[in-house]
Amino acid sequence: VKSMPLAPSNTGPGDGAWLTQKKVRGKRYIYALKGNKTGDFYLYDPIGDSWRQLKPMPLGGDGKPPRRGSVGVAGGDYIYATKGNNTLGFWRYILALDSWEQLRDVPSRDGKRVKAGTDMVYIKRPQTDTGYVYLLKGYTDEFYRYNTISGEWETLASAPLTFSGRRWDRGSWLVYSKVGQNYYIYAHKSKTHELW
Repeated sequence: VKSMPLAPSNTGPGDGAWLTQKKVRGKRYIYALKGNKTGDFYLYDPIGDSWRQLKPMPLGGDGKPPRRGSVGVAGGDYIYATKGNNTLGFWRYILALDSWEQLRDVPSRDGKRVKAGTDMVYIKRPQTDTGYVYLLKGYTDEFYRYNTISGEWETLASAPLTFSGRRWDRGSWLVYSKVGQNYYIYAHKSKTHELW
């Protein structure tokens, strides 16, 4: 398939690059952030095998571009993203407006910032119609959820450090599944291959 464009930064994807998919007006698209110290952001149409450049992710208050620890997840009418790059920046991309909005920073316990190993999933609870972004902060055991209606972060039970005693290193990831009426988040700890 067609490669991601080099423009506008004239660089390829690197640390902090991510993909997420979203259905828009009956068609499924892939949204891609290039990372690699750029805010380059795109929409990929898998049927047409074509890329379209979107509004880049802004530098924001911390003045840093996306890098290691930048991850994105689609949810509702938005795409939620961390900046990574040893910041606490948390953003959402508004699909209908092709624009970015900075949200309340990711919480920090003991001053730890967002680094590689971070991942997120989006789950909408049909009983309340509220969407939540669940975030596992890399290189730590910190686990949070962001209420997309109230705009507040909630601290959840820490991710396990048992077995290996190691923190959640780069390459760790989350995925969720609905079984019956219950939602489950699965977490894979890199380097030790623990699955929770």
